[in-house]
Amino acid sequence: MTRRRQRAFQPAVFLTKMGAKSIIALFREGQAIGTQGDAGKEVFYIEKGQLKVTVKSKRGKETVLAILHRGNYLGAGCMTGQAFLTATATEITAPSAKEKPRLEL
Repeated sequence: MTRRRQRAFQPAVFLTKMGAKSIIALFREGQAIGTQGDAGKEVFYIEKGQLKVTVKSKRGKETVLAILHRGNYLGAGCMTGQAFLTATATEITAPSAKEKPRLEL
């Protein structure tokens, strides 16, 4: 038996095949990329940097849900019919580029 070598996942190729239009977006440290309650129409692929994903309770307490790194996606809930963002994403490192595919749903 011979094993086939697996190729590394290439998000740009995948998104192109899916028909997504993409742009590169730059965010500053501390800048909110998406805010809890906003309309969720975009999926972000993180190329560089880190994002902090937080949620705020009705009492006003804020909790960190995740720290996203290179290779993670943000906002994938819009592909499953989720109309609004359920958390806030904020850039926590130096300026970085994100691939921002605009999905025509």
